[in-house]
Amino acid sequence: MTKATNPGPVETLRDGFIKATIWSNEGEHGTYFTIDFAKTYEKDGELHDGKSFNSQDLLPVAELARQAYRRVRAHQVTHARTSNDLEA
Repeated sequence: MTKATNPGPVETLRDGFIKATIWSNEGEHGTYFTIDFAKTYEKDGELHDGKSFNSQDLLPVAELARQAYRRVRAHQVTHARTSNDLEA
């Protein structure tokens, strides 16, 4: 069994220390997208990503979720067009 290589994220959206990373995945029914939300922080001189958000982070997270939704929809449309062109 060969392990597929991970080409990296499709796109990363940022608002300050908060980020939304969009990933493309291949599944049984074709391509689908997932989104990871993280907050970057520094500890001992190194950058880390955390998955916890305080109340002041919620609006940026919500806005990034809205942007990620729009970007995923655009990627889905582009991917559907490309797939249809390949099948023709």
